[in-house]
Amino acid sequence: MLTEQRYEKILDLVNEKKSVTVKEMTELLESSESTIRRDLTVLHKKGRLVKVFGGAVAIEDRKSVV
Repeated sequence: MLTEQRYEKILDLVNEKKSVTVKEMTELLESSESTIRRDLTVLHKKGRLVKVFGGAVAIEDRKSVV
């Protein structure tokens, strides 16, 4: 799977479920944990999601994390 495709699938999952763990994403996307963690870092820096310990949450749910 191409990186951009993986980014879109991650964003779809996060926006649909509001929060997703790294473990869930590795299983659903058939990617390694290190790949998912790198992807989450990139998407977090772009402001597309909020990276949290063990996974990610949707931007609109950021207040509940803080």
